[in-house]
Amino acid sequence: MGRLAKDSIITSIIIAIGFLFGTFTGIFIYPKLFAKADLGIFRYIVGWGTLFAQFCSFGVGSAAIRTYYKLKSKRAHGEMKVLLLLVPMCILLIFVLSFVPCSDFFLKKTLNGLPFEAWAIITSIILMTVGMTYVKTYQGVATILQKTPVLFFVNEIMLKIGVLVVFMLYYYQLIGSSIFLLGLSVVYLSQLVAVLYIIRSYFEQYSFTLPSATTAKPFMKLSLFCLVDNSVSLLVAQIDLMMVGALLANSLVQMQEYGMAIQVASVIFLPWRSFMTTSVPFIA
Repeated sequence: MGRLAKDSIITSIIIAIGFLFGTFTGIFIYPKLFAKADLGIFRYIVGWGTLFAQFCSFGVGSAAIRTYYKLKSKRAHGEMKVLLLLVPMCILLIFVLSFVPCSDFFLKKTLNGLPFEAWAIITSIILMTVGMTYVKTYQGVATILQKTPVLFFVNEIMLKIGVLVVFMLYYYQLIGSSIFLLGLSVVYLSQLVAVLYIIRSYFEQYSFTLPSATTAKPFMKLSLFCLVDNSVSLLVAQIDLMMVGALLANSLVQMQEYGMAIQVASVIFLPWRSFMTTSVPFIA
């Protein structure tokens, strides 16, 4: 319990710092320097990227946490390592091949007004989906390795600083609107790079091994249950924001205003997030 208490306290401090930083920039800096449409498009692409990534990750990260301690051999760990890489990759490929042809229809149905170039919005959503998918997947490994405080530093502080840098480059007109959107997606890809660096010992420890049916079948069943479990809570949190973008006039402005209200209300979850995430590997 000493390690659990220590990690929970450190994680709580990091989350609190990240929340204060995000609240300060979100309430006192961004609204004074940027149009609401600029802030709204950020919430739009992050919101849809998060939603798509939830399904593309297929719950394999959560399944890995629940499976890891049951694996008795290096071969089994190597098989799970391949599943963590290939399952999201296959679903992402299906997602991209089906999403791109329908991109115009998607924008018309989910966004009232198009103040940014369509290709930049679609490309940003795809890049964010790729980055978030593998972040969700390998966050599970970081949790297993009990790297939760470092993981939250990346997610709560480093990510927000990266977003702030891109916004300031856009404010000083060092980048255009399309590069602004692509830059935001690059920040989320950088988050993935940081997570992979945190768990580099995992890749060094086990070799990639082609999964057998005895390993893959129960793992995929568990992943499906984790997907349903995680997706329900995510949909509850995201569906109203998505409806604002799709149904209301001047949707990007409305999404920004509604998103700020959600951000303020989310403070109630801060203690739960730190302890829940930290306790998962100990429970498993």
